[in-house]
Amino acid sequence: MLTEYQLTNFKAFASTVTIPIRPITLIFGPNSAGKSSILQSLLMLKQTIKKRGGLSSLLPKGDFIDLGSYKDFIYAHDEKINFSFKMIFNIKNLLSRNPYELFTTIMKLSGHEFEGHPLHDTMVDVYYELVKAISCEQIAILNSYTHGNNLLNEVIATKEDVFLGDSPIIFNSQKQNEAPIYDENHSYWEKMADLVKAYFDVPRFANEGNKQYVDRVEKICVEGNINDIQPSFEYSKNKAYAENILKDGNWHYEETKKLVSDMLDLSKKYEQFANFELYRGRKYFEYLKEINEYPRYEEIIFRFVKAQVEKTLCSIIHILPLREYPQRYYFSNETNDIFALYSNPEKLNSVNEELARHHYRMIISKIVDDSTGAILAIAPKILDLRTNIDASISDVGFGLSQILPIIIKSKLTDNSMLLIEQPELHLHPALQAEMGDLFINSALGEQKNKFIVETHSEHLILRILRRIRETSEKSLSEGIIGIKPDDLAVLYVQPGKNGSEVIEIPVTEDGDFAKKWPNGFFAERAKELM
Repeated sequence: MLTEYQLTNFKAFASTVTIPIRPITLIFGPNSAGKSSILQSLLMLKQTIKKRGGLSSLLPKGDFIDLGSYKDFIYAHDEKINFSFKMIFNIKNLLSRNPYELFTTIMKLSGHEFEGHPLHDTMVDVYYELVKAISCEQIAILNSYTHGNNLLNEVIATKEDVFLGDSPIIFNSQKQNEAPIYDENHSYWEKMADLVKAYFDVPRFANEGNKQYVDRVEKICVEGNINDIQPSFEYSKNKAYAENILKDGNWHYEETKKLVSDMLDLSKKYEQFANFELYRGRKYFEYLKEINEYPRYEEIIFRFVKAQVEKTLCSIIHILPLREYPQRYYFSNETNDIFALYSNPEKLNSVNEELARHHYRMIISKIVDDSTGAILAIAPKILDLRTNIDASISDVGFGLSQILPIIIKSKLTDNSMLLIEQPELHLHPALQAEMGDLFINSALGEQKNKFIVETHSEHLILRILRRIRETSEKSLSEGIIGIKPDDLAVLYVQPGKNGSEVIEIPVTEDGDFAKKWPNGFFAERAKELM
């Protein structure tokens, strides 16, 4: 669902830079331009969420990344300026789902459980129609930070804005001891008012023949003390109830107060309908209280987008440029990918399908305690399918040891965001190209992973461009998953006097670039051949 990530004043980036997030996002550029900074910022946010459970204050130094202090990671070390990030989530696919299922899921993700609420079905319909009415296909969150206590290395939030569509609907929701500020100019409010009126509108005044209205409120108001309200209540009790509503300065439904006031006036003119009119006002008031107890849509969106941010950040998996060298044995008290593969034969088979493209197969044997039969360790080996000779995973060539963690993570994980730095290191050009198919299969197959890859590999991008062209021409070989231009973002990070910039290079259905590559496409090769 994350489709765009923006950074402001982070390390090499002075102004706001936009990073499109696609199933596969490739980041190119010269050394020290700021490519890794994009990944580092996400790792800082992840360790903040994991350690602190929220983003009200950042954690620059933690388990996943050490960025030092605020002064170290803010652009030009200028502590007077703010750091901010923005995440945009596309909800277009969600809107194609059944409305009841959609909003029940959203409410659960946002921390609400209201399935048993008397108004749940109606409010789901209202909210679903609201989203369609405002043509909202995206929601977003924008967080801004400044430095706090330098001795404690604090980085504190100054604001957190939530966007519904292109405009913010909630401002400054991070301010302590302050309720969120709602933007009254957002088109949401007018649409919401119209829809609520359409769904809940009732005749201004009841009469003897208004059985439909009475049936409606009787059906809705069926729980709690509402059951105690009957038309046979004495006129004086209903009158006293109505007068108390008018005296209550905390009640904010002005229309309800006007309605009750009108009914009090009406009861004086038409005594034969007086008790019924006051009873109706009392029922309507209780009915609106039921609506008020139901979570407001903007509150649901606020919680939902925060849940999406947390879900996205917690799904991040980081693969360093120099991968950890494989071990000869993995012991049972360790948590690692090799044990995960051993415990999941289906995933191991998936890894071996990829390794078979390179003429290898992984075999994992167990070492058990002879007296108890307990597994003490496992020993992974790599079988060379060309010679039928196996070797410990720690004895294989360095290149294979470096691509193996990428293959395993790509096959082992689902719905995750993989941040990979320089996957091409120590790899033969043919293996670099094969990684393109690996990323395509993992991102666009059943696993639905996202890849943000910082790379210099010409072979990797050329393989993906080739698959885009073959998809367009419908000439893909059997078993190859297709990829469209919208599934790929090619970015070039370019340094400049006023900070680095991120340039997106669009790709055509022909597998070519829609505009010129900055300084030429891998122009170094052309220079050397001249």
